[in-house]
Amino acid sequence: MGEAPRLHPKTRNIKAVLLIFPSQENKTFHCCLCEEPWEERVAAAPGNKTPLSPVLAHHQLGSGVALNILWRGVLQGGSISLLCWGKKAPFGRKQRLGAFSGCVPLPLIHALSLESSAVRTQLTAQRWDQARLWLIPSPRPGFIIPSCRPSQHPRVPGAAGMAQQRRVHLCTQRPTSTVCVLGTELSLDVLGSAPKDAVAFHVQGTPGVKVYVVHETQSVKLPSSVGRWPLAPSTEVLVTMEALSKDVGDEKVRISYFGEASGVPVGRAMLYLTCVDISLDADTSRSGSVGRTLVDKATWTWGPDGHGAILLVNCDRDDPKSGVMDNSDTAVRSYEDLKDMSQMVLRTRGPRTIFTGHRLVLHVDFGEADKVGVFYGGNSISLEEYKHVLGGEKLAYAVKPSRHQEESIFFVEGLSFPDASFSGLVSFHVTLLESPEKGLLEIPIFTDTVVFRVAPWIMTPNTLAPLEVFVCSVEDNEDFVAAVSALAEEAKCPVTICPLLENRNDRWIQDEVEFGYVQAPHKTFPVVFDSPRDLGLKDFPVKSILGPDFGYVARDVQKDASSLDSFGNLEVSPPVTVGGKEYPLGRILIGSSFPRFGGRRMARAVRDFLVAQRVQAPVELYSDWLHVGHVDEFLSFVPAPDRKGFRLLLASPSACYQLFKEKQEQGFGEAAMFQGLQAVPKPTINEILANEVLRKFNSYVQNCISWNRDILKRELGLAEQDIIDIPQLFQGNEQARANAFFPDMVNMLVLGRHLGIPKPFGPLVAGQCCLEERVRALLEPLGLSCTFINDYYSYHVLSGEVHCGTNVRRKPLAFKWWRMVL
Repeated sequence: MGEAPRLHPKTRNIKAVLLIFPSQENKTFHCCLCEEPWEERVAAAPGNKTPLSPVLAHHQLGSGVALNILWRGVLQGGSISLLCWGKKAPFGRKQRLGAFSGCVPLPLIHALSLESSAVRTQLTAQRWDQARLWLIPSPRPGFIIPSCRPSQHPRVPGAAGMAQQRRVHLCTQRPTSTVCVLGTELSLDVLGSAPKDAVAFHVQGTPGVKVYVVHETQSVKLPSSVGRWPLAPSTEVLVTMEALSKDVGDEKVRISYFGEASGVPVGRAMLYLTCVDISLDADTSRSGSVGRTLVDKATWTWGPDGHGAILLVNCDRDDPKSGVMDNSDTAVRSYEDLKDMSQMVLRTRGPRTIFTGHRLVLHVDFGEADKVGVFYGGNSISLEEYKHVLGGEKLAYAVKPSRHQEESIFFVEGLSFPDASFSGLVSFHVTLLESPEKGLLEIPIFTDTVVFRVAPWIMTPNTLAPLEVFVCSVEDNEDFVAAVSALAEEAKCPVTICPLLENRNDRWIQDEVEFGYVQAPHKTFPVVFDSPRDLGLKDFPVKSILGPDFGYVARDVQKDASSLDSFGNLEVSPPVTVGGKEYPLGRILIGSSFPRFGGRRMARAVRDFLVAQRVQAPVELYSDWLHVGHVDEFLSFVPAPDRKGFRLLLASPSACYQLFKEKQEQGFGEAAMFQGLQAVPKPTINEILANEVLRKFNSYVQNCISWNRDILKRELGLAEQDIIDIPQLFQGNEQARANAFFPDMVNMLVLGRHLGIPKPFGPLVAGQCCLEERVRALLEPLGLSCTFINDYYSYHVLSGEVHCGTNVRRKPLAFKWWRMVL
């Protein structure tokens, strides 16, 4: 056989080679893997029964590889063979496992599949526009139908992307008129309209019509040498058009029926056709603009190669004079409001008079109508002309195509985020309706569909760059506000101070709101999630945060909110990879309880909302052992220059006891805590280490944190090197739940490399707080700057710390959520 075929980089596990033996001279094939033409001259070997010389051999294939071989032209006696070479003699003796050949005067498509020692073949008549060899890996053996579509006439049963087909009934008594939409095909009911004595028919079309007769699985494009076709259930006439009509009914098809021995037609059916183009398009390619595309608009897929349009919940308030969010009314109040919406373009081309006798209807499914709003302004640029035409109780809108304009642009807004009862997918349809007779209902003759997915609400982890710091000014925290403002200035981040009049002496801004964002290819804006706690700060998100390009979302809780419904109990990790599964937007962390009677959990409405967003799959931790019960009391994340780009900080009683034991052994056992604080007991290191009640309680706390540590390592894919233990002690209250014994240092404010850490007031060793020194030694090697903020009287004694009393709006993640692989 000569030199062995070369191995293509896309194939593996060499076990087989494809050999093509065409019989025609000067036949050129192209390989779609390497795009190289095969220009070898092929001639039949004299005396051979099968013209196999010379052999064309191109790519070696792997086991389980499926092959599609496509070519155009008439194959006269050619042969296709699949030869398998055994493992022991890869280039030696060949065993022919299967082949087929034929003298069929039609273009063919052959589908082959190789599985171990068995070769199966399937033969289907077909026309194709390109001569190419397709090598397509198949996940399992079986017949492979090509995913590419011939431009003329797809007749492969079950093929993806098959043209939309409509049955048309004919009549020999009077002409029939109908519309053929570009890209669709009409199946003519030649049998149903045939005269009683007819046994055959002849079909003929004008030049603008492509007519095919499908008879016994073979498809023939007319005109052909066959003059008459038998009238049989297996015979089908298919019609397509590739050019728009200039006038109504300017193309036609004629069916002539013949009797058994008649040379004169016993009847004729005439079909007048008008070709129009109707297309409903959106930004399915996710490029930021609407264009026509070959992808399936009626499906929505995830991933870097995914497709499908995206819709933002229009939950901001672009008009400051408006009293409601933009998605709460049916008016367009500003051009900025339109920019938040996604465009949907209806294109109509063809004779405009055809649309006077047909209706074009834009509609949405009943179950999704309350999730979207659609606005249309016609040809006007005036805001007053934009009317609410679809959504809510409006399920359909009759479109009147302009005589002078081929495109109608609709603006679509989302009204609801994905939730337990809403997947986030919304389908829009445009349907062309035909009126058969006066007084009868219209008949749908064409539908085009486009699917949107409502963009999820996305949280931002501590490790992202800060854009704005929020803090409340209350009666006793002037020094705290000043310290936070100074830290923010050092981090070059602006500060927004919520005044007493607005916060009504509620300082826990972290518990009230969580900042996130929504994103589409054309727009990104922040969205604040308002917690169900609704205390003094309950009006602040709506009155002071909601505004132009700043959205708002909340969830109603059926029962009274618990402490675990506050958003100090809602955090998110940085991006992680777990066992090969990527979470490029991180994972949400919420605190809950062990399944036991009386345990506290986050409200179902909030949990369902977080789960439904899908892109930051939540992880449930155990936090009910804490008095307040928030995850930010025992964990935090800080940026790092190595490994995964961050470190997880965990509060650790064990690390604190180890530190105090070291200092005791160094002779500092009498060093006391809380120096400089008035009316506060000042236990020494010796006293703390001798307190068995405190030690036993912290042993319990350490077990609780260790349980969470194991969950975090498993669910975030962390190793011990990714975790830093921060010294911390806790003490029990009357309900045996934990409060921080000294200011909880993991409850910190993270502004890039600048950390605002609660000042622990630890034992002074050589004039320095040993707790602060240990934390600096742990974090500063990562390039972090530690600033210790005194929050003892203003926050700590009230069961909170620096993180609880601040909040941060951060830069969105660089990764686009729709590129996730789910």
